[in-house]
Amino acid sequence: MPTPRSTILFLFTLLALGASAHLSNSTTTNTTTNTAICTVFNWDQNPAYWQTYPPRRISAAQTCPNTTTTGNTTTSGNQTCALYPSGYDTYDAVTNLTALFALPFASVVESSVHHSALLTDGFRSNITGVVAGTANLAPGQSSYLNFTGYNYCFTGTVDNCTGTGVADHTAVEACAPLWAILNKHAVIMRGFSTIVNVSQAQVGSYPDPFQGQAPPNLGGSAGAFGGRRAVWEVVVGVLGVVVAIMV
Repeated sequence: MPTPRSTILFLFTLLALGASAHLSNSTTTNTTTNTAICTVFNWDQNPAYWQTYPPRRISAAQTCPNTTTTGNTTTSGNQTCALYPSGYDTYDAVTNLTALFALPFASVVESSVHHSALLTDGFRSNITGVVAGTANLAPGQSSYLNFTGYNYCFTGTVDNCTGTGVADHTAVEACAPLWAILNKHAVIMRGFSTIVNVSQAQVGSYPDPFQGQAPPNLGGSAGAFGGRRAVWEVVVGVLGVVVAIMV
C-alpha cells in the first residue's frame, strides 16, 4: 500500500487569492475526446466542492541498498536514500463530459458564476509548475513517488453547443486546478504525496517521467513573480496540504 512520507517542492507560474471549500471524495473524469464546444454554462447555484486529479508519478523508482560495502567489508545498511523528482508538470481543467472541450469551457464557467463563489482568483484552464525536492526511502525499500492534486468543481447545464457529442441542456460538472495565496506571503496548493512501493525487479519499469526536460530553475523570475520566488512544499497532514513560502 502507498505510504505518505515525502517532502516535495512545487513552483507554479500562477498565483491566486484563496477561499475555503467542501472536500469531496469523488474523482474527476478527465476529458480526452474534445469534439464539442459549448459557450453557455447555466450554473445551478450550488457551491464549489473539491475533487482529486488521478495520482501522477513524479519520480523514477529506485532501490535503497540494505547493505553497504567498504573495501572488503559489507555491513548492514542504516542510511536512508532520497528520491529527487525534478521537472515541469501541468494540470488542466476537466469536465465529466468526454466530448466537451474543457479548456475553453473553463472561461465560460468563470464568466457564469459569481466571483465570490470562486475558490481562486480565476477558474483557470490550466496551470504549469515545477516539481522538485526529496522523499526519503528506508534501507531495502524500492519505491517511486506519486502526487495527487485537488481541483474544485461547479455543476449546471450547457447550452449553445456545436460539434458532436454534447446536446444543449446536458448536465455538466466542470473542474479547475485549486491553488491560492494565504496572508499575501504563503501560497498553498491542495494535494498530497505518496510513496508507492514496488519490487526491486520492477524498478526499471518506472523511469523518470521528466526525462529530457531542462532542469527546473528554482531561482525565481522577476517577470513571473514580481521579483518574488514561490516554493511549493508538500506537507503531509490530515488533508495533505501543499504549502509554499514566498521568499
